[in-house]
Amino acid sequence: MLVFNYFLQIARTLYCMKSINLFLAIALIIVAGTIGYVLGSGKQIAPTTQVVTENIPEVKLQTLVLGEQNNSGQVGVAVIREEDGKVKVNLRIVGQPDAVMEPAHIHTGSCPTPGAIVYPLTNVVDGESETILETTWDALQAQKPLAINVHESETILQNYVSCGDL
Repeated sequence: MLVFNYFLQIARTLYCMKSINLFLAIALIIVAGTIGYVLGSGKQIAPTTQVVTENIPEVKLQTLVLGEQNNSGQVGVAVIREEDGKVKVNLRIVGQPDAVMEPAHIHTGSCPTPGAIVYPLTNVVDGESETILETTWDALQAQKPLAINVHESETILQNYVSCGDL
């Protein structure tokens, strides 16, 4: 009861000094009453926080930088994520010439000299590409090392303009 009386006295003092509005004074009195009741009755307050981890899907996501290759002036970002059991690849390239389609692929190996094409991606047009791959996240990860490579054009595939390692 000593705690209750202490909080009650503080609430009255603050209200009388106009340092606190009536609402806060009443709230403080209620808190004091609750503390006094719990302490006076010997009851313990049980924790009520419960962490639920069921049905929370694992996020499978990777973001990588596509660095400039062969003084192209083109850099970008690739975002790779799993959606509905498939892999979605989004590319954003800056510095790409207007009205140019640049082929993009996932290759074996790593930059700056990746190997064979494993997955063709949608051509980069106006700095963007989006592709849904018919594979799973785990299958893609099992094939590493892999690299995403953007080529200058269909006719000049040997000239890489940007590249990033998965």
